[in-house]
Amino acid sequence: MRDFCGMPHLLRDPLFLQGFWAVAERALTFELWCYAHQFPEALAVVREYPETTFILNH
Repeated sequence: MRDFCGMPHLLRDPLFLQGFWAVAERALTFELWCYAHQFPEALAVVREYPETTFILNH
């Protein structure tokens, strides 16, 4: 599988999710770039922050 992140499962990492709060709190848009095999993890982020606007690139 292809990944361009040095850390596997970054989208599930508790520190990433805590830091993502800064995006949500500021009502910023987040461009989410991922491969198809990462969609389940991406969906978890979307569900955690439903008020955030996500732009999905894949």
